Amino acid sequence: MVFGGSFNPPHLAHQQIVRAVLKANLADQVWYLPVGTHDFGKQVLSAKHRLAMLELILPQAGEVNYGRVRIENCELKRAGVSHSADTLDYLAARYPQHQFSFLIGSDNLEKLHLWQDQRGRDFHYLIDHYPVYVYPRANYAFEPFYQGLIALKDLPRVEISSTQVRQALETGVSDEVLKPFLAIEVINYLRDNQLYAHS
Repeated sequence: MVFGGSFNPPHLAHQQIVRAVLKANLADQVWYLPVGTHDFGKQVLSAKHRLAMLELILPQAGEVNYGRVRIENCELKRAGVSHSADTLDYLAARYPQHQFSFLIGSDNLEKLHLWQDQRGRDFHYLIDHYPVYVYPRANYAFEPFYQGLIALKDLPRVEISSTQVRQALETGVSDEVLKPFLAIEVINYLRDNQLYAHS
């Protein structure tokens, strides 16, 4: 299963989603897929920093799901805007031994009709060619819900957002305030590299 996102920064809810998906046996592996150039022009930290932080939250030897979670950085290497359909087709061709599915949050549903690649293929192409799972996020209903999508309504809802985390960092809050949102390794990385205002 491919879990796409900006991971700006990667937070505890991202880890929660991965654990829940693997515990529910929806996939043998989950691959974090950090976006390169965002289709909607969202500004994110450099690829270097986002990759480094994702590395910090991968399960380690002896931990649950060790070896079942990895990072796929193909979008970071690609010039221009990244499109999910192109990426899934690329991965399916590169790794024919795997059957790929795609994971999005319910917050993506309201803009799903805007997803289109340079060849004019919209989100229907993605749904027609790959299982597309929708994870529940607080304050985002499963609407509009298109035929072919797979709702993960029974999995624990995600309460944290990257926007919420960035706002907390920008106000210069203490590490103790950040611990419900970020792994301590990520907090330390943000501090050490002086990322975001006052961090």
